[in-house]
Amino acid sequence: MQAPAERKSRRQPALDDGINADGLDKLTFDEILEMFRDKQGALQLQKAFKKTDTAFLLKCLAAIAHDFEQIAKDKHGNYVLAAMVKATAQTGLGLSWFIRKAAGNLDSLAKHCVGCRIIQRLYENCIPDMMNPISKKLLGMFDDLVNSKYGKHVIQCLTQLEPYKQIVEVLLAKKLNAYLLSRNACLVVEYAIDGSSPWFAKMVSQECAQIPLRCARYVRRKVINTLTHNTWRKAFV
Repeated sequence: MQAPAERKSRRQPALDDGINADGLDKLTFDEILEMFRDKQGALQLQKAFKKTDTAFLLKCLAAIAHDFEQIAKDKHGNYVLAAMVKATAQTGLGLSWFIRKAAGNLDSLAKHCVGCRIIQRLYENCIPDMMNPISKKLLGMFDDLVNSKYGKHVIQCLTQLEPYKQIVEVLLAKKLNAYLLSRNACLVVEYAIDGSSPWFAKMVSQECAQIPLRCARYVRRKVINTLTHNTWRKAFV
């Protein structure tokens, strides 16, 4: 008895070798969007962006122009966008498009479990000046993000970026005691200590010493351990 032919997923257009540039170029916008949301389709696209030409990359940008926020929050599409950010960084095309889209949807992406990853990938692949529109908006949402389970990750990006590093130190210093006792904000303080200004490291050291042991669960495990291995600790602790 002849085995039944394998059924092809409606969400995965047939492509020669899976990553054939000619085959990809024939996809419609709707087919591209379906691939972004499908597990196997997303894997095909991620591989394709390592090989395909700029024309297909620009075609994908056009295909998702009106669905950027939904794709950024999708558990499969998110990884494709990350691959596209890396590809656009290599070609020099499209990064400003990503920055505009992310800045326009920052309120919803910054605190989303997977949406925040796109912002992190942009910080990894863009020069600091390009990220100014996003960085300034993040500072305006600082208190909300620093106490957020996922928002803290995008603020951690600012702790390593000039000149925003010094601004983050000042903002943390204003409510340092409360931030040290916060499960999420404490991790931002930990990032900020690395290569921080002397006055900030000293302030964190002094504040940690005043926190009662019964309240210092997260501080002791994260911040104080970081201070122990930090060069500033020798001078101030």
